[in-house]
Amino acid sequence: MGQPGPNEQIVLGEPRLIIGITDPRGILRAPALTWGEQRVDFLPGTGEERMANGIQARISGLPLQNSWSHEFALR
Repeated sequence: MGQPGPNEQIVLGEPRLIIGITDPRGILRAPALTWGEQRVDFLPGTGEERMANGIQARISGLPLQNSWSHEFALR
């Protein structure tokens, strides 16, 4: 992705943690995600055409303008 032109801007989408699952029928309940200090609920499906089966969690508060890393736990 290059620099935008004088009348252009780059719009970033909503960050999500996506986990592809080949056969989600065996999942009795969505796993718990702890992102930093907050609990984030998973939603069914990935929203991605190439990997439709799975779960996703919307992650907020990421510094998208800079490089970053973050710890998370999944049960």
